[in-house]
Amino acid sequence: MRDVFAQRDKQRRSIRKELNALYREFMEASSANDLKSMISLDKSIRSLKGTLLRIDPVEEPELCNRLPKNEQRSRLGNVI
Repeated sequence: MRDVFAQRDKQRRSIRKELNALYREFMEASSANDLKSMISLDKSIRSLKGTLLRIDPVEEPELCNRLPKNEQRSRLGNVI
């Protein structure tokens, strides 16, 4: 059993390392306004996230591409 968990952890680490590299490339492409590479990188990122979720279903996906919901301000914020 230990080998199965070690192999899964190794796969997750390699996928996360690859995702981090893709995120960096995506940020560079967005600063250069290169839409073609941004689209291809986004597809690669989404497929790797799906792979990560298939390997480890407990993994929580990041909600980075969604707009934040309108949150109600606290009433004390108006007083202060």
